[in-house]
Amino acid sequence: MICGDVSQLGNIREEASSIHPGVEELLNQEVANYAKKKDCQRLKTTANKIPGGIDTFNSAESQHLQDEHEKFVYDIRSLKKKLEDRYNTKCNALHLMKPP
Repeated sequence: MICGDVSQLGNIREEASSIHPGVEELLNQEVANYAKKKDCQRLKTTANKIPGGIDTFNSAESQHLQDEHEKFVYDIRSLKKKLEDRYNTKCNALHLMKPP
């Protein structure tokens, strides 16, 4: 995993631009995930210092996870629809190419 200060993430993204696009995308996703995890840790630490803060934090985290799940389900359904449409288009094109 990436070590060092979160401020170094911009430099890592610049270096990633000279590598394969697929690897660059995966690296950028990992960098973003790392930054999110560090932010979450900071928030949780702060919430632990405030009376009732951890309950508020857990409630917000639960809502965030539910929102992410709903977005994921929507994205999967959209992808499924696109794939079905492409499949049907290809099938129709092949059907039209067959001699009567």
